[in-house]
Amino acid sequence: MGELVAAGVALTSGAGYGTGPTYLFTKLNDLKPAMLAEATANARDAAAEFAKRSGARVGDLRRASQGLFEILPRGQAPGIPEGSQLEKVLRVVTTLEYVLQ
Repeated sequence: MGELVAAGVALTSGAGYGTGPTYLFTKLNDLKPAMLAEATANARDAAAEFAKRSGARVGDLRRASQGLFEILPRGQAPGIPEGSQLEKVLRVVTTLEYVLQ
């Protein structure tokens, strides 16, 4: 654990989760810009697919909103909370509305 702390990994006593370390992900702000860029590109691709299938084309972006960023456990293990699992999945919810022409 000493090596983890020296590398900047924040550890707690695991209070409330039993024994063992609690793994906290503390670098979300470093990844937000790239995650939003990827979400925006994916939304544009999805809009293009809708447009293609309907015989339209994608127009301007009408509205966009950023929702929740989530840190989730990589594996869904019943009874084992996210903080007790070392590997994490980051998720962002965004809503983008495009005009189809």
